[in-house]
Formats: sequence, C-alpha cells, structure tokens
Amino acid sequence: NVDSIGGQAGDVAGTCWLAAGLPDHVPGTTVDRQCGSSQQAVHFAAQAVMSGTMDVVVAGGGPAGLGAAIAAARAGARVVLCERYGFLGGNLTVAKVGTICGLYVGGDSAGEFDFVVGGIARELAEALARDGAGVGPVPFKETAVFLYVPWAVKRLADHLVTEEDALEVLLHSLVADVVVDDDGVQAMVLATKRGPRA
Repeated sequence: NVDSIGGQAGDVAGTCWLAAGLPDHVPGTTVDRQCGSSQQAVHFAAQAVMSGTMDVVVAGGGPAGLGAAIAAARAGARVVLCERYGFLGGNLTVAKVGTICGLYVGGDSAGEFDFVVGGIARELAEALARDGAGVGPVPFKETAVFLYVPWAVKRLADHLVTEEDALEVLLHSLVADVVVDDDGVQAMVLATKRGPRA
C-alpha cells in the first residue's frame, strides 16, 4: 500500500485475508491511492500481480473477438479473452439485433443462397439453427440474412469457449494499458472488478 503522502499504509486487504484464515502463500497486492495518479496505481499493480503467460490476448468478446479467441485456442495457442460486459457476443447479444448479415451469397437460381463464410461464423449459425434458435437464409433485398434469438447466442458463446481448455475468459474486464519494451508487448494491463490484472 502507498498512502497519499508517499509513506507505507497498512495492508488492509492482506490483514483481512489473513484474519479470514486464508493461506498466506497467495501472491497479491493492495492498491490504496486516495490521491495521486490512478495510472501509477495500475502500473504498480501490474508489476505486482502477474496472472500468467498467454500467447494471444483478445480484447472484446463480440463476434470477431469470439471467433479469433476460439480459432487461436483450437490452433494450440494459450488465449485470454477480455470482455467488458458480463457475457459474450457483443452486438449479437447486447444490442439484440436479431439478424446476421454477410453469411450468404446468391446462388445460380433466383432465391437460392449459399454460405459465403466458413469457420466460427458458420459454426455459430449452424448450431443456432440446429437448436431451433436461428433460421436462414431469409431473403432480404438482393441478399439474405440469418435470423436468431439473442439470448441463445449468449448461451452458445458460453458453451463454445468452455469447450476450449486453452481459452481463459475474463468478463467485466477492460484493457487499461499495455506494457512494452524493446522486444515488444510484455503485458496487457486489465481493469477488472477484482482490481488491475496484468
């Protein structure tokens, strides 16, 4: 702890931890900055609390981030997926759009459409359709859309990420800073409900 005038403050969190009978060998830190730079507090915590080493960090659990994290984990990378909300899916879920565009291209015959995408996007659409939570292609102007149930995407996203052992999901986490040196990115500092993580 660092108090507002630079001296050492009492370790409130550590004292509470030990008073609760919890193990004394767990590393941690308390950041108590009543006055001073919150950015300094984040950097201080980043140096003191290291969460582990990952190969890939994906910021944002929307459709693109979800696909990137799952694909990287399936390719053998150790992945952490950071999402600001308490659920995954981005605008597929939070905005309750209900349609996905760009999955289909017109076929040879009028009114026929074929998937133009593969990978995680197609897997997601096919799983929703199989579970009765999505249908497509539905003609719209010169193309087609996929209609889906937003809450079903939340459940499916949870299922997809929990199937990947090399994928860690951090909900309620925002990227606050990046620690770099001459060799490149060394750590990503996250603001979480549990405090800063690196």
